[in-house]
Amino acid sequence: MLQQTLPITVPLSPRETAPSFMSRIAQANGVDAHTLGLELDLPFKKVIDGQHAEIRKLARLGGVDPAELVGWTPAKTENGTYAFRGAFFHGRTLRNPTVKGCPCCLKEDLAKEETMFLRGEWALPHVQSCPIHGHPLVPLWRDSNIHHRLESAPRLDAIEDAVVAGELERDTRDVTPFEHWLDQKLAGHPGGNWLDAHSFHAAATFSFLLGYALSRHFTSAPSRIKKSDHWHLYQMGFVVASCGEPAVRSALTSLEDLSSSPSDGPLKVFPRLYAALADDHADDPDFAPFRSLLREHILKTWPLGPGDELMGEPVLTRELHSLQTASRTTGVEAPRLRRVLEAAGVIGEASQSRADEWTVFSAAQASPLLRGRTELLAPERFCKSMSMEPELFQALAKSGILKPAHEDKTTGAIWDPQSGAILLDRLLYGATPLRQAQHSWLRLTASAKALGISSCDIVRAILDGRLRRIGNHADFDGFTAVYVDHDEVTYLFSETAGQTGPKVVSLDRFAKSLGLSNATGLQRLARAGLVATIVKTNPKTRKPQVYIHEADARAFHATYFTLRTLSLHCGIGMRSLSSLLEARGIQPLSPGELDVGPIYLRADIPKDLR
Repeated sequence: MLQQTLPITVPLSPRETAPSFMSRIAQANGVDAHTLGLELDLPFKKVIDGQHAEIRKLARLGGVDPAELVGWTPAKTENGTYAFRGAFFHGRTLRNPTVKGCPCCLKEDLAKEETMFLRGEWALPHVQSCPIHGHPLVPLWRDSNIHHRLESAPRLDAIEDAVVAGELERDTRDVTPFEHWLDQKLAGHPGGNWLDAHSFHAAATFSFLLGYALSRHFTSAPSRIKKSDHWHLYQMGFVVASCGEPAVRSALTSLEDLSSSPSDGPLKVFPRLYAALADDHADDPDFAPFRSLLREHILKTWPLGPGDELMGEPVLTRELHSLQTASRTTGVEAPRLRRVLEAAGVIGEASQSRADEWTVFSAAQASPLLRGRTELLAPERFCKSMSMEPELFQALAKSGILKPAHEDKTTGAIWDPQSGAILLDRLLYGATPLRQAQHSWLRLTASAKALGISSCDIVRAILDGRLRRIGNHADFDGFTAVYVDHDEVTYLFSETAGQTGPKVVSLDRFAKSLGLSNATGLQRLARAGLVATIVKTNPKTRKPQVYIHEADARAFHATYFTLRTLSLHCGIGMRSLSSLLEARGIQPLSPGELDVGPIYLRADIPKDLR
């Protein structure tokens, strides 16, 4: 049976949310929204959650367009996010305890002899000012109880005198092109620029992130920009992004030119922008075009090599050299190398104004030319070129890990810098990028000294795969950037370091060496009897902790691959490898339908990958 329109109702205002509309109807009928919901079998909570069936029922009772009411009300999804105007948000984003609004809009509501109401877009983080009046959105009230918070009619009545008196009003400013674009996008009237092809939330977020990064042009501390000034960052990013990919790439290049070297890392060169796209929104398909744009730009402009990481994946091969990295490989000083490469046409005119560290070219194309120009170096120049401590050089030379290119009694030994570069790449293969040496990270030579062992012992352990937790410190270059997990080194060389008993490592540390974010999957395998572990007292915390014996760790590697260890084994990036495995129908291990993360049976991996 169709429900009749209520005898007493109110007109639906433009862009009004369903909770606001229901609260106004309830007030017109002399009750609160909760009571009205009980009387009409229309729970206020379901309206707050944006359940479409309940909102359509509310629309029928109010005699208004259900599509309009549904369209401007955030709807809670099964996974706890909220859908609004075709985009998805975390609950805390749209359900802020503080309700904000434009006092000028509210004053106009009263001037029209209408009741005040809440607009749907006021809850969006991207809407910081009114697109009609240029007035910043101001706090209207705050309540941690969502039902009390969105019972808006009595709340608005309580601030009516303040609205009329102008007590909530602040200085206004001109509406920016970004704010106008966003308002039109929300209304379903795109403006015809590149961003219109994307979700409004992803496009607006990208505009802000790009603007935040571009603020490096006028401040060394973007994080100190006040939140009340973030509208300027949105506008700065929008001006660039609305012009399309070429403009964005040019802006990214300008940020690179502000940094002395790629060793600063993308987190520093592209503050917030890189971290948000690589981590925060990594699994959001709406952000995929922006993530791909940044990733492709970095691939084309950064001299990435083993030891680097891009969007969560270790870089396994070098595609581009910079003049700096090529100088290390050849022993030829960068200015002279630039002239040689320019004459050969390897470096174009576009790179002439860029710093040596940012002047990049194809490593494969230049390989024959670089090989022919390689200069053999005396020990002192070799160490300087490789950023290698003399003690480490002497140890590597004495052990035979590094061998001279030529040696005679008259001139002594001279060294090929390519041999040093190859060794460095092998040591940093699949390494973890480090911004700070926290926890148990130590420089390779410092770890050896602390244990009283030779640095060569650690080098050999890295090369033969016995040490897996290797770090590449962004603040250092060459061999001085090679860091190791000192706890893992101590575990491996416990007998040499004077410790006795079976070698064990904590399950958490073992998980990290496998590229797993935590040990949950390993713990589930252990409970299923597929991985052997023990519980013993942690000598530092004096609390029980789960460990794995060295022999059981070897057994794990003989039986399983993780996505990271398989990636390092076969030389394919983790993202590409994951897609390849999925395309072949190879699924992670799932004993008894347990989710153990990206762990695969070796036997399930095709022979061409193992």
